[in-house]
Amino acid sequence: MGSEKSSPLSQKPLCEALGNLKSGLSYTPCYHAFMDVFALVVGGVMGVTLFAPLARRRADALESGDDVTATDAQARIIPLALLDTALVLLAVLAMVDRWAS
Repeated sequence: MGSEKSSPLSQKPLCEALGNLKSGLSYTPCYHAFMDVFALVVGGVMGVTLFAPLARRRADALESGDDVTATDAQARIIPLALLDTALVLLAVLAMVDRWAS
């Protein structure tokens, strides 16, 4: 009967889940969870209200050969894409750093 040791990291989530079941699923506020939801909601709203119309405008301009309008739409898309990416990176940082956990 060999004694196999498993990594403590692989047991930790299971132990925490069992501990939560025993304690009645106590809730601890986590700012990283709020940041995840915030980034998801803001990204979705930006996609529907900003990215989609600008992308449609750029595509229509490219199809009609209007390079000026296509360039203008692209110039508006880039800062929004950078903001969206920054929000995602901030959410990842919040998860990795485990803000307020």
